[in-house]
Amino acid sequence: MRITVNTVFMGLIVLTGGWLMPAVSSSAGQTGATIAHDSVSEKPYLQRGKAIAADTGNALGAKLIEALGVGGPTHAIDFCNLNAESITQSIAEKHRVGVRRVSDKPRNPNNAASESELDYINASKALLAKGEAPAPWILEQPHSITGYYPIVAGAMCLQCHGTPGKDVSAATAALLNQLYPEDQALGYSAGDLRGVFVITMPNAE
Repeated sequence: MRITVNTVFMGLIVLTGGWLMPAVSSSAGQTGATIAHDSVSEKPYLQRGKAIAADTGNALGAKLIEALGVGGPTHAIDFCNLNAESITQSIAEKHRVGVRRVSDKPRNPNNAASESELDYINASKALLAKGEAPAPWILEQPHSITGYYPIVAGAMCLQCHGTPGKDVSAATAALLNQLYPEDQALGYSAGDLRGVFVITMPNAE
């Protein structure tokens, strides 16, 4: 399967697959919710969510790459700590949707994945382990549609998310420990699933 790269966010790559999978009942305990595993080409709202995820990644990525160029990983970490959430919120307000970045190994505990998001993360990891690109999922509810869009680690993000002492310098590790005492977002390799863009849109149907 050829992997399409939609956007790069500090070395993180949003991937989309190109196949259809059957809809399944949600196990997340959300009344009236159904999770559908779809190609992004099949549903207009999946296309919209993909565009918003790309917009978010581009907005964050441009600033983070600039920060890396100015002062290396420690400067980029400071920037992200102070600005990432406000940039993400500005994209959400621009598109009038909800935008979150979540992970099973969050740096900030506020970005911890929910049960349904963990289902998607685990399924995506299984596909990546087989060399396949994970497709977005959608969670349909009566008044909203939520799209999950995978973020895969690239080489550049290992400066802040790789193995301490190998990819992550002592100075970077010390700053991370200071700013994020509950940090779990280390030990990644290029190609690992780093997290998910979660885009929640109004259900117009």
